[in-house]
Amino acid sequence: MKMEQSHTYEKVILAIELGGFAVLLSVLWLDEYLDVPFRFLGALKTPLRPQEFWFEAITTLLVASTVIAATLWVFRRLRILESFIQICAWCRKVKVDDEWVSFEQYLKREHEVLSTHGICPDCRANATKPTTSRRTVATSADRYATLARIHPRPNSAQPQTQTGSVAPPTAPGSANEI
Repeated sequence: MKMEQSHTYEKVILAIELGGFAVLLSVLWLDEYLDVPFRFLGALKTPLRPQEFWFEAITTLLVASTVIAATLWVFRRLRILESFIQICAWCRKVKVDDEWVSFEQYLKREHEVLSTHGICPDCRANATKPTTSRRTVATSADRYATLARIHPRPNSAQPQTQTGSVAPPTAPGSANEI
């Protein structure tokens, strides 16, 4: 399958790290046992101190193991991130390389799996439920209050209610007329 790719870059990076630490240990060994500064650079001869070499070597190995452990952790995180599938939130197409294909095509192309369609029990239950649509009937007073809030009249002589909204108009000649 295509998802099980060999991660050769991981092997190359680990080989470079291990090679670098091996070179560092070799330089430490050459410095201590062959006295490279004395032989090639004209420095003063230093006495043989194997304790210094072992201290430097163990410290180098501890740093190497920490660096390699951190590198392996990063590789593991990269594998997790590479395993995500990018899916369009609108049409549910899947991004493969630089191409958007349907989910069914993705399954066939990447995993060699054919797909079929069905309906899950929850969707089946929701599909078979009778739909009840309740319509609320607004009264004329409700409609007037809504219109009064949206489009207030320029005439300030309208009486205000306790809530601050405009009271509905009264018919001419009624007892409530101002």
